[in-house]
Amino acid sequence: MKATLSIVGGDTHEFDVSNQTYADLLRDIGISPNEVVILVDGIPIPHDSPVTAAHSKLLTVLSGGLSSKPLSCNLPTPLVESSRFKIRSATTSDLPSIMNIIDGSMLQLDLEIVQSRISSEEVLVAESPETILGTLVSTGHTIEVIAVRSKRRDQGIGSALVKTAANKSNKPLIAEFDKESLQFYQKLGFSISSKTDGRYMGSY
Repeated sequence: MKATLSIVGGDTHEFDVSNQTYADLLRDIGISPNEVVILVDGIPIPHDSPVTAAHSKLLTVLSGGLSSKPLSCNLPTPLVESSRFKIRSATTSDLPSIMNIIDGSMLQLDLEIVQSRISSEEVLVAESPETILGTLVSTGHTIEVIAVRSKRRDQGIGSALVKTAANKSNKPLIAEFDKESLQFYQKLGFSISSKTDGRYMGSY
């Protein structure tokens, strides 16, 4: 099968594909799978997925590719800083890492929505010196997504993101979620009530 991979704002690469994954294609053109977002019909997909679409897009926001390390300049002042991580407002250059974390947490939020929330300063990230560890996306005082890298969970990152968002908001934070996320929000300290449709509403 012939497949093309278009780098947004950059080149287009063509491949003869048999059993490769998207990660294989990225390595062939010298790009780390952990530094970018693969889009098929505008939807982010896991890098280890087999190539089945004839055309895919590779999201980049810096010429020459992306670094997994946060930029050392022009970043917002940290809102919270500890010896292990700091929390700040997200920038456009964080978008690939944010989408990878959301996708890796088996959550769904459209790329365009996250871009819009970054523009309105409604996205927080927790970062170490090496990489983005977690993110919180909200609109107004409603949380849309909280996600933390799997290997960095249970280290207080989610709680710190929520507390930082609460300090920025002039109203209690609200989140709606299903049963699978109930324990997570309980651990974060949300006051929780059930709804008639089987979902839950949390207030912080």
